[in-house]
Amino acid sequence: MSLSTEHTLTQIELERIAPLAEAARLRGVSIETLLRTDRDRIIQLAPRRFGMRVKDALLLSDPANSPFKRSVIP
Repeated sequence: MSLSTEHTLTQIELERIAPLAEAARLRGVSIETLLRTDRDRIIQLAPRRFGMRVKDALLLSDPANSPFKRSVIP
């Protein structure tokens, strides 16, 4: 049995909505960069709370094929 540091995320984990701070950390950019470059992938959770799907933060999804509707911020 070999030890591996590779982790695979399940589909449910990839669909989870992460806060913008976590999404920025996963992407390796600042929150401001996410707001500037990926506004179409940011989901408004509450009047002052925003998030992004983990798969979007990791650049694993094609937005045209997503079965989920997104609430895009203005």
